[in-house]
Amino acid sequence: MKIDKYIIHSEIRGNLFAIDFDKLPFEPKRSFLVYGVPEGFERGNHAHINTNQYLICLNGILQIKVNNGKTENSIYLTKGDGVLIDKMIWDSQIFYGNAILLVLCDTNYDGNDYIRDYEKYKDYCNLLIKH
Repeated sequence: MKIDKYIIHSEIRGNLFAIDFDKLPFEPKRSFLVYGVPEGFERGNHAHINTNQYLICLNGILQIKVNNGKTENSIYLTKGDGVLIDKMIWDSQIFYGNAILLVLCDTNYDGNDYIRDYEKYKDYCNLLIKH
């Protein structure tokens, strides 16, 4: 679900970017920035079993690839755009134009929450459909 642009206030003194957490679809427990990624490089390439994430582009352009185990779509984010990545969605991000990505998560870090192998991810999705 792509979200409308956040308000970024720019003026001679600099830029201000604010997030009202009560407008997010979940209460954030963890956040991190991804930046300094080489042009056109792809990061991510995993799914989370329990974690929902909210990805916000702070600078540049991000191509967000999302995959539910059957179909893949791309969403493009520019400065101020955000997108919700539900748990059990395989996603990756491709960085352009000195992109900076802010990620808000609804869980604390847990290495066991990651599915990093796409074939295992598809198997896991098939198990969920059967139950």
